[in-house]
Amino acid sequence: MIRRPPRSTRKESSAASDVYKRQTPSINIEVCIQFIDCIKMGEFVTIHIGQCGIQVGSACWELLCLEHEIELDGKANGWNESHSILFSESQHSKFTPRAIFADLDSIPMNRVRNGRCRDLFSSDQLISGKEDAGNNFARGRFIGGDRIIAPVLERIRKLTENCHQLKGFIIFHGVDGGTGSGFTWLLLQKLADEYGEKYNTTFSIYASPDMNTSIVEPYNSLVLTKALIDYSGMTVILENPALYDMCTHSLDIGFPCYDNLNQIIAQIVSSFFSSMHPSSPLRMNMESMKSNLIPYSNLKFLLASYSPLIPVSYTHLRAHETGRNLVCRLLLEKKKKKKK
Repeated sequence: MIRRPPRSTRKESSAASDVYKRQTPSINIEVCIQFIDCIKMGEFVTIHIGQCGIQVGSACWELLCLEHEIELDGKANGWNESHSILFSESQHSKFTPRAIFADLDSIPMNRVRNGRCRDLFSSDQLISGKEDAGNNFARGRFIGGDRIIAPVLERIRKLTENCHQLKGFIIFHGVDGGTGSGFTWLLLQKLADEYGEKYNTTFSIYASPDMNTSIVEPYNSLVLTKALIDYSGMTVILENPALYDMCTHSLDIGFPCYDNLNQIIAQIVSSFFSSMHPSSPLRMNMESMKSNLIPYSNLKFLLASYSPLIPVSYTHLRAHETGRNLVCRLLLEKKKKKKK
């Protein structure tokens, strides 16, 4: 036979439960879901190597900060679920890109320290040596690379330890320079040994064969391509001649400079990360992207494309014009120009 507890005991238990309810903090379900989605998407560490990688990185982070509503000093209006993919938040509510800049020469690094993004990066993210590689693969791989590889790996280790779920490394570099080829080989080998080659994704910029500044640039590109086959999980190829053609024919720029090329690359990189945002309808992470684009392990070289490219002369277009009508009209006008 079960006896009913006295009334006083029931009142005390009900009062204790009320106190427990009042002390229990309220949980926002939407915020929890957004946080779980961010963890599923994971975090990325970007590495910019050599003069080419540093210049491309500066253009990319200016655009990414603009899209994420983050000022160039790291301050943001509020927290967004997509911030954790590429940015890390400090104690003072400042967002810092999860990036590392490395070069054997200090001149390109000084441009970042004194440029528009000087307040966005901390001093330990900018690692430079005292002597450049001189377009020599051996100097970037064996001589100068051995001097800065230790601080670069130490900084990478600290960034990866602060990640909830590391998804990989995004490496920006040029394949024709001494640092972009030699030091990239060394870094890819170290990262593949420690984390696995599937975590390495590279944006490799190939120079024009008709505009080589050094006779050894084709050899640097050839040697590094072998390293990309062995130590890279996915490689996105960007070619300078194609970027020049896009500027001259599609954007009506008479004499393109490297800033114009870097802005196009920044748009491509932004589109690459846009599908990984939790708010994106695609919701595609790095694993699904590689499984859909890479059928075999050796077929890992991808060609990037971006469309439509609209020149400045078409800024008067109406905002409500659909993309289909815009593309059709641009193609018709281009066809008329060819007939003339």
